[in-house]
Amino acid sequence: MAGGDVRKCAHPQKSIEQGITTFKVGASDTAEQMVISALGPVDLHHGEHSHGPPWDTLEIYGAAPTPSLRKALTAFGINDVQPIPGGFRASRSAGRRLGLTPPG
Repeated sequence: MAGGDVRKCAHPQKSIEQGITTFKVGASDTAEQMVISALGPVDLHHGEHSHGPPWDTLEIYGAAPTPSLRKALTAFGINDVQPIPGGFRASRSAGRRLGLTPPG
């Protein structure tokens, strides 16, 4: 995520809820590190103070939900992790959004 460079890629006919957010990351970062470093910016740009409705589900590709990654996800209110082809889906309920204290 070098320099916090966040690029949003979406089809013009789609809403922001159906778009994709990509991140520039360090070449030596592990998949786990890449995901953990992206959580804060995702919450900042798509969370309850920036977006209505705020994000509630992330689809993460190319990484596994390791214990460290699950711990980081929990800090952002994630309470459900399900495998999908190529990665996993991480979701939080509406009640878990409030009072969120991210790590760091």
